[in-house]
Formats: sequence, C-alpha cells, structure tokens
Amino acid sequence: MSCCVNPVNNDQCVLVTYRGESPFHEMMATRQVTNRYLVTKHWNRMVVDITRMRSMPTTLELIHLASDLSSDLPRGARIALVMNPDQAEYGKLVQCVARIEGVNLQIFHEIAKAKAWAGETTHDSRAKSQSATKNRS
Repeated sequence: MSCCVNPVNNDQCVLVTYRGESPFHEMMATRQVTNRYLVTKHWNRMVVDITRMRSMPTTLELIHLASDLSSDLPRGARIALVMNPDQAEYGKLVQCVARIEGVNLQIFHEIAKAKAWAGETTHDSRAKSQSATKNRS
C-alpha cells in the first residue's frame, strides 16, 4: 500500500491519500494515526483521497470503517472523502453509515471542492445557507 498522511498547517487539516492496493488493516491503522494527530493538534478537518486506489474494500469493511470513525474523532470533525464517480455506490454507503454514527462526512469527486468544504467553518456554512435562503425569496 502507498499511503500519504500530510498535515496542512495553514488549513489545520490532514490530507490522507491512498494509492494502489490498501488492505483493510492498513487503512484502519492509518485512520487511527490520523485521528490521533487531529486530536493532538486540536484540529477537526480531514480530506481522504481514494481516487488512486486499485480496489475498494468490501462492503462489510466499508461499513466497519465508517461506523468506527466516530470512536476517536475530535468533536465536530469534518471529513471530505474524494472518490471517482464510478465509486459512487460505495460513497453513498459510507456517507450513510458515517452520518448514522454522527460523523459529518461528505463525498466529493474533485479534490479542490473537498478541500474547500473541509475548510469551511460552522459560521461559513450558516452564512451560505442564509444567503441561499434569501436568494430564493
């Protein structure tokens, strides 16, 4: 497996990139290291790019990964998961399970949009929502 965990200090975000084959146990180990890093730095933003993975985990492994996210993530964490469009079914499943567990996870197909979303604060999200509501009126 080729995995890169890159803390981005300016954005207070951790970028995790997977390439090639990524066995489930290595993905779990990377997730635990990344979560500990977020807690240590008092950050709550993560962008995970799996667009270059050769094969996806099984459905059961995906459910386990997504449901386990809430166990040690910092409160209010935002996870942007970047996937290829052909991985959309996996993405929907991961997003659904994560949200049931109380994790704010969003699926993206472009890294730039994922980084922008992960970098938004609660205040930014509320302002966008209020602006959209005013524009509809």
